[in-house]
Amino acid sequence: MLQLEVIFEVLEEYDWTSFSVVTTRHHGYEDFLAMVEGMTDGSFIGWERKSVVVLNVTDDPGGARTKRLLKDNEA
Repeated sequence: MLQLEVIFEVLEEYDWTSFSVVTTRHHGYEDFLAMVEGMTDGSFIGWERKSVVVLNVTDDPGGARTKRLLKDNEA
């Protein structure tokens, strides 16, 4: 949670209010996404979550799918 707070402090400091979330299906990713949602929805900043990209790195050994997803979402 502390790391996420620091990330949002940096985003706020540089006025980067629009962002995408990139994660994997690693244990706890749903909790992470819920924390991001809680921090952005309950804030006066006016965050804009553009997209959530969930990567499946085990089925993409060369990274082609990952690169395409990141490019498609400008993440």
